[in-house]
Amino acid sequence: MPSKEKVFGLGLSRTGQSSLGHALRILKYNHYGSNYHAFLRAKCGDMSLMKKIVDNYESFEHHPYPYFYKELDQLYPNSKFILTTRITPEKWLNSLQHTDEALTPDLHLWINLLVYGYTKITDQNRKHFIDYYNKHNQTIRDYFKHREKDFLEVCWEKGDGWEEICNFLSKKEPGINFPHAARKINSTNKEELNPKEKPDGKLQSYDINKVIFKTTDGRRGTFNLKKWNASVP
Repeated sequence: MPSKEKVFGLGLSRTGQSSLGHALRILKYNHYGSNYHAFLRAKCGDMSLMKKIVDNYESFEHHPYPYFYKELDQLYPNSKFILTTRITPEKWLNSLQHTDEALTPDLHLWINLLVYGYTKITDQNRKHFIDYYNKHNQTIRDYFKHREKDFLEVCWEKGDGWEEICNFLSKKEPGINFPHAARKINSTNKEELNPKEKPDGKLQSYDINKVIFKTTDGRRGTFNLKKWNASVP
């Protein structure tokens, strides 16, 4: 069992979580990123896979951790929690929308459904996404209020970097540039669809095997999730 404290990244996608992950690896944490099946199972009430991951690694970012910080705080006392944010909610939304338009739908859109309740950002639901971003961040701030030793909020666009992270984690700065590691988007994926062909829908229900949504023209859509079952390396 690793002896180091657990460190959890709580920022939403497109807030600099990948940069945080790279920084934690540089600081010699045994790091683990997304596990979409652990996220799905946790959403369905089964925390066992997420707990297995956390038991075997030291630091974490992306799904499922930002959505289960209260449970993780209870399960792993004395952990550290880092909220990454963007300089404005609009900057975040534009970045998320760009990602939605570039990535293949079978993964990214069902994740959007489980997190935000919609497959993608449209002119009609932009306020919903902005409200979600603001509420997510403020709820975390409120939860960790007066717990400065356990919680840090950073924004890379405001100049935060090694100084803030290393002071918070009681680590020596590594003497290299902070890793601003925006995830590259493969725009030549053969499975990719034209953004206009990607379904515009709202979440209806989900279970461990499928996510069901209703399109704006009243059709029923389903994402089959059986192929996303995954083990922990």
